[in-house]
Amino acid sequence: MVGSVGGSPSARPSYVPPKWDDDEFMSGIMTMLKDRDVNPLDYDKKMDFWGALIGSSCLGERSATFSVDLLKRRFARGSKLPACIAQVVDNLVKSGEVMTVSAWRAQNAGGWLDWGMSKLGAFIGSTSSWLLWGNAAPKSLVAPDEQIVHVATLKKQADRIVELMRKELEADVDGTAEVIAYSEMYEKCTGIISNKTNFDLVLDELSTRGEVSVGMSKGEKIIKFRDSGSSGPASFSESDASVHDIRKTMGVLEKKIGQLEGSIKKYDADARACIRSGDRNRAALMLRRKKAAEKELTEKDGQIQRLLSMLHQIGSSKHNKEVIDAYKAGSLAFKTTLARHGLSPEKIDETMDEVMNATEEYRDIEEALAQPINGIHDASMGADLEDELEALLAADKKEKKVATPSKQPASFDLPAVPSSTVGISQADTEVDFTSLERRLKRLQQAE
Repeated sequence: MVGSVGGSPSARPSYVPPKWDDDEFMSGIMTMLKDRDVNPLDYDKKMDFWGALIGSSCLGERSATFSVDLLKRRFARGSKLPACIAQVVDNLVKSGEVMTVSAWRAQNAGGWLDWGMSKLGAFIGSTSSWLLWGNAAPKSLVAPDEQIVHVATLKKQADRIVELMRKELEADVDGTAEVIAYSEMYEKCTGIISNKTNFDLVLDELSTRGEVSVGMSKGEKIIKFRDSGSSGPASFSESDASVHDIRKTMGVLEKKIGQLEGSIKKYDADARACIRSGDRNRAALMLRRKKAAEKELTEKDGQIQRLLSMLHQIGSSKHNKEVIDAYKAGSLAFKTTLARHGLSPEKIDETMDEVMNATEEYRDIEEALAQPINGIHDASMGADLEDELEALLAADKKEKKVATPSKQPASFDLPAVPSSTVGISQADTEVDFTSLERRLKRLQQAE
């Protein structure tokens, strides 16, 4: 905005502070800036007010560039101009909050050395002037019409453009949205930047960050943004120029298709009008032209489809590379993890062999424990036990035979039969046959 902000309150930009309507305050704030040693409070108050207003006005006007003359016109109150603007700008230059456009470009092109030398030269010039003229005010660091950059505003504009392009890339279909013509990008940024000088400075800032790379194709400037899959700074290549050329050709074809569609409608309307008027020959001519236009339209549409397919293939190749890179990174991470834990196919095979050997040894131990112990239950002992059992069974049968005679003897008065066996107790005559059978069965199983 070149005009003054001092109009009616309703027409003022939003960045104008409420104190702008305070005549008493503004009459003091617009006077010359005295040295800080003389009146530090007045100095700080004016620097804070004008420094904040310059920054907010740059954002509000969508321009990070200005001149001292432009600020005087912008901040005029009626016919009164702010007398301290040049001094405020000089102090902002010294603090680094603003820079001349030439110093900014030297900083981004030639580095800090060139910029430092330019500032040193300006400082020496102003100091020599002060030494020469004594108490006279030092010469301003910038000329009234010299273009100046508000650094903070420029960086904010760069951030907003990066955010704008990030959304464009997220909504991209063919995978080539990071390549865009300079003119097209400028049109997209009109809500952020109001002039091409400012736009070029923002591109310098983004190029320094590595967010963009600027190239040329057939005399046209092209911008390449860094996509989310790139690890390094943006780099313009021949394939990016090809993408731009394909898009430009598609734009020409789309324009031609639009013209053909309009011609087809016109030929059809003319043919109908000729038929109504009875001019059959001209109606036939219009129909032939319509058919020719329809044929050309079909051809142009096919050409656009082929070019669009090429764009998709270029985008897919980039995505395929990202997938391959992800595979490589995953494979490397997997191998690193295995190595860190000491895992390898050879070590795993060795461990499995050890497990199999240990299992076989355990089975051998179980089989060995299940074998009978030689010398404890042998065949001779089993035979002796069988003989002993047979003898006891025979003795038992014999006793039963004696106890039950076959004929009842005649009744004689005989002495009484003793109640116990001579020399053998009753308990000794009772044999535990069940125990003997169990012992014999165990011996047979052990064999």
